[in-house]
Amino acid sequence: YELRLSLVGSEMCIRDSCFSLGWALCKARRDYRASLVLCQTPPALPALFLCWLVARRDGAHVVADWHNLGHTVLADASLRRKGRLSFADRVAVGIYDYLERRSGRLLDAHLCVTHALKAWLLHNYGIHAEAAHDRPPSMFTSLSENERLAALARIGSIAFPSSSNDPFWRGRSLADASKDRPTLVASSTSWSADEDFDLLLDALIAYDKAHTQRLVVIVTGKGELRRRFEERYATLQLQNVRVATAWLSTKDYCCLLACADVGVSLHASTSGLDLPMKGGDMCAGG
Repeated sequence: YELRLSLVGSEMCIRDSCFSLGWALCKARRDYRASLVLCQTPPALPALFLCWLVARRDGAHVVADWHNLGHTVLADASLRRKGRLSFADRVAVGIYDYLERRSGRLLDAHLCVTHALKAWLLHNYGIHAEAAHDRPPSMFTSLSENERLAALARIGSIAFPSSSNDPFWRGRSLADASKDRPTLVASSTSWSADEDFDLLLDALIAYDKAHTQRLVVIVTGKGELRRRFEERYATLQLQNVRVATAWLSTKDYCCLLACADVGVSLHASTSGLDLPMKGGDMCAGG
């Protein structure tokens, strides 16, 4: 019964996705006929097959843009939900893997985000892909000292509005130009299950016990796991560490990465073959 329910659930999910994506493609075809269709995956199913089907009707070429592997995302979701992969889960993942491979091989060309993923696709799917690394936009750049202090003043007023009442700040703010200013750590997240922020809190607890150098951590983003992180942090009595979660404008987000001394990305790849775009943003910010 578990196998049947698992497969029925997967079938219903794919059926709903087929309807939604198929309807969107049909609406797009009312306005114009494409000569090239670029399909980002995951999710591989039913996107790859439906894009190929619609493109064939218009005589268009289809290019897959591989950012990860759909069947590994499915396996990871089941593992996080249940703590293990049951026989039914393994069957569902195997079927997804087979359909992902067959659908991918229908397409005309392929791009992928890393050379490791390129090699995997060739060895396991027989797909020849070209590696095209994600690049951050030009708005991620370094700042002058005056720009840095102005940005930190804006960000500090958002992330730590009551810092004047906290002895941690020593009468100053986040826009601190002194030699003993706190080290600034930035992390961006969508607060999804593939980012383990308990790991970050555990590391901050260990740091607080072993070091006296002040540390400020600002985590940006929105998501369902944000509240859980905030609730756990509120129970901690950290002396040398302050943490804030904030939703910043695009401009301030770019400035935060440019001002940070350390950038942290806790993205865990389900395949071990992709790289998070957030890491590229941090490198571009200097």
